[in-house]
Amino acid sequence: MTRPVRLPKLGSKKKRTGKSAVNRHEQKLADKLEGRRQPNSGSLPHKKGDISIEGGSVLSPARFLLDSKETSGSTVVLGVKDITKICREAMEVGKEPGLVVTFGQHPSIVPPEWVMIPLELFSFLLSHLKNS
Repeated sequence: MTRPVRLPKLGSKKKRTGKSAVNRHEQKLADKLEGRRQPNSGSLPHKKGDISIEGGSVLSPARFLLDSKETSGSTVVLGVKDITKICREAMEVGKEPGLVVTFGQHPSIVPPEWVMIPLELFSFLLSHLKNS
């Protein structure tokens, strides 16, 4: 015996997709970093990266283009391909590259959000902080 197929009611609310959760997370990061979330998570040809930071503020004196990686678990896989992508995109718009990694599961002593930038840039920022 076959069961009847239930069709969704017209006008019914859609269940939130993973994409809308990613967009909300990227917007929260952009707000926290005084940046701007790129439309369509950087899939537009002239709006690459996930978050653009123009710089000039106390929080961020440099200009950055960031990609965001998020997991509900405790592991994120990053490869040279991911780093190459954001480096190329940042160079094209004259910004510094970075990756923001967010872990959903983490021990209480571990902050959930981390930023990865080139060592040379980190060293420069440290010396800038020491001299100010």
